[in-house]
Amino acid sequence: HTHSLGGNISGILAAAMARVPVRVGQVHTMLHWYGKTKLRQTKQIIEETIVHKLFTHKIIFVSENTRNYFYNRTKINSKKLLVIYNGIAFNEYKPTLNKTDLLNILNIPQEKKIIGFIGRLVKGKGMEYLCEFIQSALEVNNNYIFMIVGDGDGQKLLKKRLKQFELENSVYYIGSRKDVGNFYNIFDAFLFTSDENTEGLPGVILEAAFFSLPIIARPINILKEINNFYSGIIFIDDLHQANNVLQKALCMKKINNKKRAKKRPRSEER
Repeated sequence: HTHSLGGNISGILAAAMARVPVRVGQVHTMLHWYGKTKLRQTKQIIEETIVHKLFTHKIIFVSENTRNYFYNRTKINSKKLLVIYNGIAFNEYKPTLNKTDLLNILNIPQEKKIIGFIGRLVKGKGMEYLCEFIQSALEVNNNYIFMIVGDGDGQKLLKKRLKQFELENSVYYIGSRKDVGNFYNIFDAFLFTSDENTEGLPGVILEAAFFSLPIIARPINILKEINNFYSGIIFIDDLHQANNVLQKALCMKKINNKKRAKKRPRSEER
């Protein structure tokens, strides 16, 4: 079982030479062929296609979207292509702090609505789009706190842009954290701004869904696929309507909270 471009080529070839009876490759992301030029990427596609056609029994993908992307560029027999969705280890995300305590530690008023972003602040994650969304929302409603958990070069862009519009006091930069469950637990909604064709199956979306959070996202293909399984995704059609989208998400959060409150006594009785 090999992973990603380098492993799929050299690993599968080595396994074939060693006469390993079953050889499985895996593709995680739309950025699978990472050559810096079109020519280099084309060479990588041809090399991997030949190896898989000759020596691989199955290729695993984390989503239908990734599978289709790969198939359209390689035309490998579709019977070899298998989708197995990612999972998450739920126990790793259990909060260790209650919501009130963490809000007090961060000095955030209880009445503020917290819109969370978790992930690397890098190219492909929609940093410019994230800036514009935050700006659009705060210009209409200053009752939001945007919380950024993660780090990367994009943080400089965020800080510069928000300072320019005097909105920086409404954005909290938490940095990279391992206890992300504590932060999902205080979010009122989750914001996802990645560009098209940059994500295989985003783990943060699975995590946000685990916490029953409304997810505000750009209408990219992988999110549309996930929306077939999790109905709590609200797509952003117009950046100028950021506040309206957030209000819709907050209403969804209230409904989810009421549903959980009704179910809780039954589980306690068991």
